[in-house]
Amino acid sequence: MKIRVSFRCALAALWLGLAGLQPAWAQAYPERPVRLLMSFSAGSGVDTFGRLIAQKLADRLGGSTYVENKGGAGGIIGIGAMAKAIPDGYTIGLIANTATIHQGMRTDLPFNLKEDFAYITLLARGAMVLAVRRDLPVQTLPELVALAKARPGQLNYGTPGIATPHHLATELLKHETGMDVLHVPHKGAVEAINGLNNGSVDFELIAIQSALPHLKSGRIRALAVTTSARQPVLKDVPTVAEAIGRPDFEADLWYAIVAPARIPPDIAARLTQELHAILGTDEVRNILAEQAMQAAPSTPEELRALVERDTRKWAKVARQAGIVGP
Repeated sequence: MKIRVSFRCALAALWLGLAGLQPAWAQAYPERPVRLLMSFSAGSGVDTFGRLIAQKLADRLGGSTYVENKGGAGGIIGIGAMAKAIPDGYTIGLIANTATIHQGMRTDLPFNLKEDFAYITLLARGAMVLAVRRDLPVQTLPELVALAKARPGQLNYGTPGIATPHHLATELLKHETGMDVLHVPHKGAVEAINGLNNGSVDFELIAIQSALPHLKSGRIRALAVTTSARQPVLKDVPTVAEAIGRPDFEADLWYAIVAPARIPPDIAARLTQELHAILGTDEVRNILAEQAMQAAPSTPEELRALVERDTRKWAKVARQAGIVGP
C-alpha cells in the first residue's frame, strides 16, 4: 500500500512539474524588440491607436516594441509583408476589416487570410454613420429612401474610394432598400467628407469619429448608424436596422492583431493574454471611447470566425453590385 501511494504521489509531482515547464525560448520571450507592422500610413487615427497598443504591450512584456508603417494599395502591401514575416513572435500585425473585402474580391493578393495568419485577438470595433448634406430635404433614413426612389439615378453618395468599407456598406444598403443612387468615389476620407460639406454629394457613410466635428457644427446631419446597436456618442440616432426594418443589417469597422502562421503557440497565447489585459484598462477604453470605438477583445477562434464571415459577406455584396477591386 505504501509503495502504491508513493508511486501515485510521484506521478502527481511529475505531472505538476511538466505542466509548469515551458520551452526555454518561450520563457525568454521577448529577447529582442517586437515589430508591429501597420498596413496604414503614419499619422492616421488607426496608426495613433496602434502605437499606443505597441507601447502598452512593451510594458507588459518587459521588452520593447516598434511600429513599422507599410501603407499603400488599401493595406494590401502591409498585410502581404505580415504574411511573409518569420513566424517567431517578433513580428505581429494590425489589420482592419478592409482585409476581408480584399480577400473576398480579389484572387491576386500576396496573402491568404485563411492560411497565412495566426489570429491573436480582435482589438476594437467602430461604427459608421449615414449622414446627408444639410440642405437635403430629408430628416430620416426612410425619407432618404423615398426621395431616392422618387428620383431614380439623381441622388449620389460619396466614399473614400472604390472597394472601401464605406462603399461596400452603402451598396449593401442599396440592395436592402432598392435605392437607385450614383457612386462618387474620392481619394480618401477627408476628400469624401469635404464633398458632403460642400454639397457635391447628397449622402455618405462616414466613420463616426471623423463625422462628429461636422455633425456638431451642423454642416451635415446624421440619419442612422451602421452597427447592430446605437452608439453612445449618437444615442438619439437610430441604427440602419431599426430605421429600415432589416434586423440583420450591420456594417461596422474593426481592427485586430494577427501574426504569421506557425508562430509558436505559447507565444501566441501570451500575446492574446497581454493584449486582453491592455484592452481591459480604463485608459485604453477611454481613449477608444473618445474616438467613438469600443474595446472588443476576442479569442483567436472568434476572430478567425469573424474574418471568414466578413469575407463571405463582402464577396457576396461585391458580386451583387458588380464591384471590381482597384
